[in-house]
Amino acid sequence: MKPQEKQLVVIFSVLGILLLGLILFIVYYKATYEDTFFTYRGFDFKHVKNTYEVTLYINDQQTPRTITLRSDPRDVEDIPLASEITDLAKKKEIIVTINPYDNLTGITTMAVLELDKILDNPFLYNIPVNASFTEPYSKSGLQVKTCADATDDIAVLWFRVEHDTRIYEQDGCLIVAGKTEDDLIRVVDRLIYTLLGIMDR
Repeated sequence: MKPQEKQLVVIFSVLGILLLGLILFIVYYKATYEDTFFTYRGFDFKHVKNTYEVTLYINDQQTPRTITLRSDPRDVEDIPLASEITDLAKKKEIIVTINPYDNLTGITTMAVLELDKILDNPFLYNIPVNASFTEPYSKSGLQVKTCADATDDIAVLWFRVEHDTRIYEQDGCLIVAGKTEDDLIRVVDRLIYTLLGIMDR
C-alpha cells in the first residue's frame, strides 16, 4: 500500500470514528434531554430525582416561581376530578380529614402536604389547610371533622383508599380517592396541576 493510500485510510478511519462518536453522543443526549426536559401544554418541565419541576408566573409577579410535584403531568391527566374542585380557590379554609382507623401511613401525609404547599402558600392561594379525623382518636389532639362541616367558606377533603383513583363529591365533601396511598399523591398532583391552570378539569 502506498503512503498516500495509508494516509487516506487513516484519515477516513479517524473521520469514521469521529462520526460514530458524534452519532452516539446525539442519540445519548437526545434520550437524556427528552427524559429530563419536556413541554406540557405550553409549560416547561424538568424531571429531577423522582420529581417534576415546572416554572410559571404566579398572579402578576415579575419573577417566575418553580413548583415541584411528584407526578409527571402526562401520567395523571386521565384522573377524573369533580367539577366542585374549581370552588376550592374561593374557600376560606380547607379541612383535610381521614379515618384514623383506615391504617393510612406517611404516604397519605405526603399527599396532604403536597396539597398544603400549594393551597396554604401565601404566593398562591393563601388558604389555611387543617388536618382532622373523621372519628375521635384518643392518641391524637386532632379535631373531628366530617362532610357535615363543609360550608360555603369551608371545604372538606376526605382522603380514602378505594377501588378508583379520582376526586368526587359526596355529602358535601370532596372525596380524594386512590386505589393505593401512592395513588393519593397522584390524584393530589392532578388536582394541583388543574388549580395552577396547567391542566383542564
